[in-house]
Amino acid sequence: MPGVILSKLTGLHDIVRLGLSATSSRTIFQNLRAVFCAGYILQEPMAQDKLVYVVGGAVFDVAVDVRVNSPNFGNWVGLELSSENARQLFIPKGFAHGFFVLSDTVLFAYKCSNVYSAENELTISWNDPDIGVVWPNPNPNLSERDKCGENLRDIAPTRLPQFSG
Repeated sequence: MPGVILSKLTGLHDIVRLGLSATSSRTIFQNLRAVFCAGYILQEPMAQDKLVYVVGGAVFDVAVDVRVNSPNFGNWVGLELSSENARQLFIPKGFAHGFFVLSDTVLFAYKCSNVYSAENELTISWNDPDIGVVWPNPNPNLSERDKCGENLRDIAPTRLPQFSG
């Protein structure tokens, strides 16, 4: 999908090439098997580009284009990221991001162009029928936040990022 980049982490120059600085916000967290994190996006002015990769374990990682008027609006791409395959996924502003933990535990890392802001977060429903992501497990363990995700068609366009390309 245009804008989403799959690559292998080979050094700091990869991060800089994607427009992220060495001092970009970085988060590493641990989750357990079958845990799911719904597609979420940070609205302006806190929108973020993200470079995500797995330090230990494996996830099924998804990016969804939620930019109003994008020719790819509502389309998704999903793939396995693991410490074994060393893949990383660059998710630009305007794309929702979610994942499902495949391994017993996972150490998942984010390199972000902006800090996290709960006030600017918008959560997309994990099972939005219009998006149609094919998840590895139809009955994931959902957090309260993820249970409250909205279907894309129910979100006012003014709350979503705009396509400018």
